[in-house]
Amino acid sequence: MRMISTAGLALSVLTFAHPVIASDRVPLRDGFYAENSEKCAEFRKGELDLPPWQVAKGGRQFQEPEMACVVASVKTVLPPHRHHVQSTCREVDETFNQTFLLDTPTRERFSLEGEDYIWCGTTHGQPKTSRPTPANNRKLSDRALIDQWGDLNDDCRGGSGDDPKTDQACGRRSDTADELQRRGFCYRAVKGGQDWVRCGK
Repeated sequence: MRMISTAGLALSVLTFAHPVIASDRVPLRDGFYAENSEKCAEFRKGELDLPPWQVAKGGRQFQEPEMACVVASVKTVLPPHRHHVQSTCREVDETFNQTFLLDTPTRERFSLEGEDYIWCGTTHGQPKTSRPTPANNRKLSDRALIDQWGDLNDDCRGGSGDDPKTDQACGRRSDTADELQRRGFCYRAVKGGQDWVRCGK
């Protein structure tokens, strides 16, 4: 997803004649968002690792798979639903300011850079008890399990979409992630990239 940098934003965006309404949150419902209902269905079944967007804290925070942002200001520049959003974002160990235009026809739909997204709900996938973790995963050490997830992630993301081995790698990656989460690990940004670390650290 491409965003508009502060430097590249046309100044005319902020010079409409009507009043500007300022806030510190995006006017969207908290939860997960994807491109269409089919993607939402896959997400609810746990078949997607992450949706493109998540909104949290009453619209004060949003994140993409590899970037998390806190909203600094939201100004309505073209009522009733176009907004100029300024935020502070973090990607891995880099912090920067991000500015973009957001269209929100409802609290459960938005458009960004010509892409439309709909609300999928507030739960990521099915309860973890819906699919048992393979016994061989339980026998691995924490480090070995994290290394296995990394190898499977490479195979899943780098494999051909029509190769059955790719689907198998993605399925095994999900099983490995389930076991890591059961052990109290979270996948998040750390120095030098993203990795599995103990939740709360």
